[in-house]
Amino acid sequence: MDFSKRHLNALFYEAPDALSYQRIILTEDGRPCDYEFIAINHAMEKLFQIERQDVVGKTFCAIHPATGEGRQRWLQLAKEVALHKNVISVDIYDRWSKKWLLVTFFSLDTYYFATRYIDITAGNPRVRDIIANPLCLLDTSGKWLRVNRQFAKTLGYQENELENTSSFALLHPDDIAPTQAALASLSAQADLSGFINRYRSRDGAYRYLEWRARPDGDLVYAAAQDITAVKLKEIELQHSNAELLQLTDNLKASNESLLSLATRDKLTGLYNRHFFEEIATETMEVADRNNEPLSLIIFDLDHFKKVNDTWGHPVGDDVLRQTALTTADLMRKADFLSRVGGEEFAVILPHTDKNGALAVAEKIRAALDQDLHPKAGRVSGSFGVAERLKAESLRRWYKRCDEALYQAKLHGRNRVMVCEQAERALVTIQLEWHDAWSCGHPLIDEQHQQLIEFAHTLLGAFYSGAAPSVSLAWLDKLLAHIALHFESEEKILQQSAYPELEQHARLHEALAQKASYLKKSYLQGGVTAAAFFSFIIDDIVVGHMLKEDAKFSALLRKLRDAENSEVKPHSGRLCMEKRNAKIE
Repeated sequence: MDFSKRHLNALFYEAPDALSYQRIILTEDGRPCDYEFIAINHAMEKLFQIERQDVVGKTFCAIHPATGEGRQRWLQLAKEVALHKNVISVDIYDRWSKKWLLVTFFSLDTYYFATRYIDITAGNPRVRDIIANPLCLLDTSGKWLRVNRQFAKTLGYQENELENTSSFALLHPDDIAPTQAALASLSAQADLSGFINRYRSRDGAYRYLEWRARPDGDLVYAAAQDITAVKLKEIELQHSNAELLQLTDNLKASNESLLSLATRDKLTGLYNRHFFEEIATETMEVADRNNEPLSLIIFDLDHFKKVNDTWGHPVGDDVLRQTALTTADLMRKADFLSRVGGEEFAVILPHTDKNGALAVAEKIRAALDQDLHPKAGRVSGSFGVAERLKAESLRRWYKRCDEALYQAKLHGRNRVMVCEQAERALVTIQLEWHDAWSCGHPLIDEQHQQLIEFAHTLLGAFYSGAAPSVSLAWLDKLLAHIALHFESEEKILQQSAYPELEQHARLHEALAQKASYLKKSYLQGGVTAAAFFSFIIDDIVVGHMLKEDAKFSALLRKLRDAENSEVKPHSGRLCMEKRNAKIE
């Protein structure tokens, strides 16, 4: 008998798995309230980093004094096993040891039970990795704390790529709101069963997962089943039935992709540019037929290249995903949000005029401005808004909106600009010299007239469909003339003792730099011809010739009149030669 006891003791204390032996403690009225540790083995000491004398003879509540759902769950399991002689195995996250454990409770006698603990965290995957179902532990904000190998494999990732990241980063945009509601229910300690959402796998495809989840305070234990194959078959059947019921004469011959991969951007899950062009054409036809307003928002992220250069492309991709999630959360069901390229996004707003679109754009801008990225920090956006004209083509509508975006960039970024006029009106505008624009100096006025003629010819080339080489040739002539004019004008103003010459010269320098920037951007495809129209009309003609040059017109006329009054009949030739010498 003693020999058997020694062997049993050796078996218990030297067993490779962590074991403990406990006794249920009852209240005076016979209700289980706690349990006492009778013995623990060496493996348990090692697993939990504890000493036997610190545990044996003490109760569970004494060792874990903090209250909460976690402690109550351990006590309830112990009660079930000891009183009903059950065997229970659970996959549980122990918040005290910060380990994910496979725990088995089994009854030994009335009020006595034993417990086996197996570490199934990342450091000991031998049990964790053979679990067939995808399992994960997350908090009620949606952050994955632990995932098993099968879960990570389902989405095509390694465990460490998913752990400690937000599940929303891979969530389908259309499933964000339902998932938030499901997490809110779990946060209220309600079990979840049969909930389905979609996550983007590494290859860009979305996987349909059906969830069973149980809350434990601010933690959620969840098991998922990959039902993608079944769901796609179901979607395929639904689409086929819908086509049979709704087919009409104006239905397109081509069939939309059942998997939606052809219409989705892989990085953000938003609609891609191809789908944007398709849906834009359809909504334009509806708007014209019903005489309804239709607006477009185009925005891109400010200084996004700096994000990639500073933090790397993975962080840049995460910023784009965060932008997509933030923006999608502000969309109506009728709106279409697309990623049309790089860091540029577009929103089609049916039944919306420019004022309504302006309000939507401002909401998105404010949300992006306040949505700090963990690494990149604040990444703002610049927005262009344009309401479509009756029967206006998509190309012209998009270019007008793109020009408004460009104006937002020019005016300091992180703002919304609205296109107030149609690009088609540009070709009907005739740039002509008006005598009222004269500043009082013959050379300056002559150069201003030549500038207007060059600009008129250039804009005509841009909007008449002339060959690019022709447009670029006239663009170079215009820019060369502007540089020559600025040099001549500064020389004349210096000879005329114009007091604000230095400030005026700085304006010339700024305009020359902007002209050079526009040409470079145009060659790279970054701006449209409309940008040059705005530059010539707004900056050169209105902003400079009619506003800044008008400041010295009075001085030049006064000098001209003074010189004319000095001219005598017998000395007119001499005075004219003298005046010309000053100009040179």
